[in-house]
Amino acid sequence: MEEEFEESNIDDLFERLKDSDSAQEKADLAESYHDLFNEMSYDFACDKFDDVEYLYTIVEKIEILKGVVSWSLRAHAYSMQMDQAEKNQDIASVISNGHLAIDALYNQLTEGEENKQFIYQNLSHYYYTLSNYLPDKAVEYWEKSLYYSKESILENAMGAKWVMYFTLLYSTSKQESNLLTEHRASEATIFRNWCFSLNQDGLAYTIASQFIRFKMVTEDNDSVNYSFPEKVFILAGKVFV
Repeated sequence: MEEEFEESNIDDLFERLKDSDSAQEKADLAESYHDLFNEMSYDFACDKFDDVEYLYTIVEKIEILKGVVSWSLRAHAYSMQMDQAEKNQDIASVISNGHLAIDALYNQLTEGEENKQFIYQNLSHYYYTLSNYLPDKAVEYWEKSLYYSKESILENAMGAKWVMYFTLLYSTSKQESNLLTEHRASEATIFRNWCFSLNQDGLAYTIASQFIRFKMVTEDNDSVNYSFPEKVFILAGKVFV
């Protein structure tokens, strides 16, 4: 009840200020909405909140108050709607919100967003998700997911989400085509050969730890077919074959 009351108050304030000339009051209210958005996003991640459509309403109000489009918040809101749709098995909503999230991320790149690695990681994730729901575009979207996963790694290999890259190489979709299998096998061979060039440095240890994380994912997820690459498991710059 307290949270609903607070939301009602802030929305009433929005109606009074949205056409106001007070830039400072608008900025303060936009910041309050941003805090509310973050709180609800956290609750959603903890399965304590499922009214994801309201999150986009918050984004719209922030944009009205600031007078600019917030592509980062839009991408985040769409991604959560996409996640909720997956839980509800609403395939049409997964696809539509996935494409909207991707478009928002492309707009972030166009505007010169500094944190490119984060954007690349999300683009990879969304394209991979859509590849599993659109059989006719599975190969195309898998390739785009792979491209952005590698772009993320190139931005900062030590801080990259290698687990996403490993997922692309060592998992199979329920409607796997022979062509996609060939593409995956080809990339897996490229990666395996590249592993031999690694020295005993920090990157080798990073990849080894990411392999361990990937193995944990394979053990905890029953919805995707994974094949953990024991022979490509790297430790201290060595490849075990």
